[in-house]
Amino acid sequence: MLNVQVVAREGTGGDFFVNPEKGHIPRIKVGVDYKEWGYCVDVLVHECMELFLTLQGKRYSKAPDLAYDDSEYLFSFNHGDLSACARLCSAMLVQCLPDLAEVYKKRNKK
Repeated sequence: MLNVQVVAREGTGGDFFVNPEKGHIPRIKVGVDYKEWGYCVDVLVHECMELFLTLQGKRYSKAPDLAYDDSEYLFSFNHGDLSACARLCSAMLVQCLPDLAEVYKKRNKK
């Protein structure tokens, strides 16, 4: 298991940080300014999978990327790796989705 801090932030999209600041645990930031809750969940799942696959050494860059184009990342993993990633992500989602949903609802009150 891995402890990960999940943080809601303004805007859309998401990021993950393996070493955010000295003394802090890995962090995932999720934008909550979406019209539909499902988009927030999609971002969280994406960042969760990418974080865990990166920590397992499954993410690669084709070459040094001076423009920081994250669309160029490649992932290489087998079915067992996918199962391990799914287990880690589902454990995290069970823990953090209720709190993230509460933040989303407060932020998007009509």
